[in-house]
Amino acid sequence: MTLSEVREMIMNGQHGYCMQHDCLEKATELHHRIPNTAVTRKLYPKFLNSPFNLVGLDKECHVNKKHEFEISNDLAMAYEAWLADFAMIWYNKGKEELNDNKNISLQKLRKESQV
Repeated sequence: MTLSEVREMIMNGQHGYCMQHDCLEKATELHHRIPNTAVTRKLYPKFLNSPFNLVGLDKECHVNKKHEFEISNDLAMAYEAWLADFAMIWYNKGKEELNDNKNISLQKLRKESQV
């Protein structure tokens, strides 16, 4: 999923509005709950730009940092581990489906060659 797709998902999920509880403005920016730095990009490559780490804010709330959406590194590590496990499950599921399709194709070829 691209960052623009994640952005669209978040903005739609928030109905286009800033997530700050006392703000009624439209969300225009994405805020990283765990900051986007060189270190966090290495520590949390799957989590950093995921919907779990991003929240839509209007420019004033984002610039003035009058929001409280930060999370702990422990929680970020838990999300990163979960996303890695989830990715591995989907990867293995895709390999199984590919192998199943290969087996079906081989069986079909064998039957056709026997005719």
